[in-house]
Amino acid sequence: MSTASIEITAGSGTQLHADSQTIDSNTRLNQYVNLGQPQYATYTAIASNVDIATANDHQCVVQADGSNYCRVTRITIQQTGAAAADDTIEFDVYRVTTAGTGGAAITCNEFGGGSAYSGSAFSAPSSKGTEGAKLLEFRVPVLDSEPMNPSGPFVWEPAAYERPIVFGTADTNGIAVKNIDNDDSADVTITIDFIVTTY
Repeated sequence: MSTASIEITAGSGTQLHADSQTIDSNTRLNQYVNLGQPQYATYTAIASNVDIATANDHQCVVQADGSNYCRVTRITIQQTGAAAADDTIEFDVYRVTTAGTGGAAITCNEFGGGSAYSGSAFSAPSSKGTEGAKLLEFRVPVLDSEPMNPSGPFVWEPAAYERPIVFGTADTNGIAVKNIDNDDSADVTITIDFIVTTY
């Protein structure tokens, strides 16, 4: 996509579409803006069918790529394997300040068809990264039979006027979704949606 700029000189040159109104005896112009589709690179990290039999595991982790900032726009948790018994599992979201090792690598694909995310993402590392601040805490029901997600998946999104979760640029910085409780049988799929920006 090419970019362009225009020089605004009152009374001549390129004109902008605006309407005017008088405020405190002064004429004010309100510019019309045509909102387009977002151009940010958008990715998902999907940890599919992860086992929550062990408490306090980092079930889904995304690390920055060393150059850019990641902005988390949605976290989704849905049950995919029946629990041993109906229960409620606490999940927390932590900042991590070192990258974990081991576990299953996750390829984060880009919504616009571009290259996969160049940073790292993984589930259930054998050696967890160093936890920093706890950012979120929520509880998700798990059931012992179908339907296991009767109200749909659990979804976190920033509230209106809130910032998304931001981390970067160092590749040691990231976030981890951690199950505080455990269930011997239940599996869940965790999806972290995020965009990548230079600021």
